[in-house]
Amino acid sequence: MRTIYLTYLAWFIGLTIGLPLVLMAIEAVTGFDIISSAVSIIPSMIAAHLSGSSFVKRFGRGPEKPESWRFTIIAFGLLVLTTLALTAGFLVVFPDLQSEMAGMMDPGVFAIFAAMMAVILLVLFFTTRIFFGLGARTQLKALARQSEQG
Repeated sequence: MRTIYLTYLAWFIGLTIGLPLVLMAIEAVTGFDIISSAVSIIPSMIAAHLSGSSFVKRFGRGPEKPESWRFTIIAFGLLVLTTLALTAGFLVVFPDLQSEMAGMMDPGVFAIFAAMMAVILLVLFFTTRIFFGLGARTQLKALARQSEQG
């Protein structure tokens, strides 16, 4: 199961860093700004989907509900820790942003930020669970089609 988590983590980190870069490049070339708040959710969704697919490839079956929930909890923990590490690294590389973030320590602003983060984290948790299962089902269907064809 460890390789499934590593698959998730690799895709999550790669997409968290790469997707905004690709979207910024598209904006630079075309002039269209297509970056949205979905950029924060898409890496987790794709990583979970590919991890579900990897689960089926590795074990030859779909995950049972307890396995899916265990994956979700561990993957979500990895997501949170990785996001915190990437944010800390980003603040080290771009120290000017630290002064801008200091304004968030105002109690009213912090409360709004905390509420928004709670909602985003809740969405990330459940999308991880949903897309892990979708990835597994998609892979099971693909295997069934392959066995029917040959």
